[in-house]
Amino acid sequence: MIIRHAQDRDRQWLIREYLEHMSPDLEQAARYALRCLQVDRVLLAEEERFPLGLLHWTARWGLRHGLAEIVWLRVISSRRRQGLGRLLLERALCDMQTCY
Repeated sequence: MIIRHAQDRDRQWLIREYLEHMSPDLEQAARYALRCLQVDRVLLAEEERFPLGLLHWTARWGLRHGLAEIVWLRVISSRRRQGLGRLLLERALCDMQTCY
């Protein structure tokens, strides 16, 4: 299993996740994916290129204030209670420290 930053190749997966778990609005889902890839930070956990979970975080009031917000943390149901959420959170905290 690896944890990596979301890339443009993940756009359709981010859209599907949004549609399935947040809202059925396709236009909002496309905006969400664009924001994830161009503005915010999304870490994806995957195994053999199969997504297992994600953590989406954003800087609040710009990077100079040093405040971050976790927008969404999700692990697929078959991989819950195995420490994957904790790993995503730990990696996100390192990513936040790098950005600030």
